[in-house]
Amino acid sequence: PGCEYQGEIRYRHQALEPLGEAKPDGEMFLELGVRLGMGDLFWQGDLAASWAEAAEGLPEDIRKAAYEDPEGVTVYSDVIEELVERGFLDADRQWRINGFRTITGKIEFDSEELRQQGHNGLPIYREPPESPLSSPELYQRYPLVLTSGGRQKYFTHSQQHNVDAMLKHDPHPRAQLHPIDAAARSIQTGDKVAVESPRGQVIFQAEVTDTIKQGVVHCFHGWNNANINELTDDQHLDPISGFPPFKSLLCEVVKP
Repeated sequence: PGCEYQGEIRYRHQALEPLGEAKPDGEMFLELGVRLGMGDLFWQGDLAASWAEAAEGLPEDIRKAAYEDPEGVTVYSDVIEELVERGFLDADRQWRINGFRTITGKIEFDSEELRQQGHNGLPIYREPPESPLSSPELYQRYPLVLTSGGRQKYFTHSQQHNVDAMLKHDPHPRAQLHPIDAAARSIQTGDKVAVESPRGQVIFQAEVTDTIKQGVVHCFHGWNNANINELTDDQHLDPISGFPPFKSLLCEVVKP
């Protein structure tokens, strides 16, 4: 039921039934969780139930108005006006009544839950498993730091790559590298290059730019013909979130 954007909740009527095997992204995520044996964490695949739980943090009058008026309701507009006029907020929130979903019910700069799970309660820095410092021998073979995931103006992740009106503005999967690194490899903007990591090789089009730090290569994601995940690491995952290191890897760039 709708989307959240800039302080608004919009409830929309369904325009048409999904075509073929198409279904909402959220439904696919929930089904995947169920198939992996984690149905209790994914609302047993019930998309409406997931939306209902997400809405529990909203005041009752806001939830009621959002469902009764398909044209939509503005949320916390008075709060936005207060922020503009006073420069700070002092309005009631659900947390004043119910607290936060933490062990203490408060904002925790030092997480009690993480400590109970055996982790440090505060953010600490750890050198990535794959880096010039932590893997110097590998760095000799792959002397550039690979980062990925930068946003693209005309695409949303893997979406819109088949829309000609968007594709004409940004037609190729790009690998950005610093002019000094490019010169050392005789690479110019527009050249076809192979980005290599210990896990594989992917072909990109080079973009030489001084907006990238020397020694770093950035590859855009979401392209079906240049899958950056063939280069990323799925073994050294974050111990708390399980998130992979998309932005801290080693690579080399060569002309194929």
